[in-house]
Amino acid sequence: MTPTKWTSIFAVVLLLFLGSGFRSHKFYVSTTTINYKNEKKVLQISAQIFIDDMELVLRQQNPTLQLAPDSDEKEINQRISDYFAAQLKLSLGTVVLPLNYLGKEYKNDILVSYIEVPFEQLSDSLVIENTLLFEQFEDQKNIIHFVNGDKRKSFLLNATQPAAQIALKNFE
Repeated sequence: MTPTKWTSIFAVVLLLFLGSGFRSHKFYVSTTTINYKNEKKVLQISAQIFIDDMELVLRQQNPTLQLAPDSDEKEINQRISDYFAAQLKLSLGTVVLPLNYLGKEYKNDILVSYIEVPFEQLSDSLVIENTLLFEQFEDQKNIIHFVNGDKRKSFLLNATQPAAQIALKNFE
């Protein structure tokens, strides 16, 4: 093959690659599991988000922040806690339940955050609003799993449907 043909082939392959919408990952999804622990009277929450997506959010407030390893662990924990308080709302009627951010860990390319919510008893229904990363990615999806013992209910949330309501009496 002549150098011109190699150049043409390389150009076509490069255009196909660049035109394919290459990103660090091709889908935008988070998974949040909410476990009701009756004996402890709490909701235990674990939320899984791609590290690079959370880093993008944090860098809008402080461009020098880096995750895994953390550039400033105290500031990062505070900003993640604040972010969850703004983007993840659990409510009983008109009462929004307070989130207690416990911490985080990194598992491969995933940030796993742990949150606890005091929850004395199951009432009629719980509304979960999860808008994590909706401001960053228009095609963001958030999966919610609500678990009580061996009962489980799952929801897929997006920008047009950011909340789900769970009839809690079905989980007793």
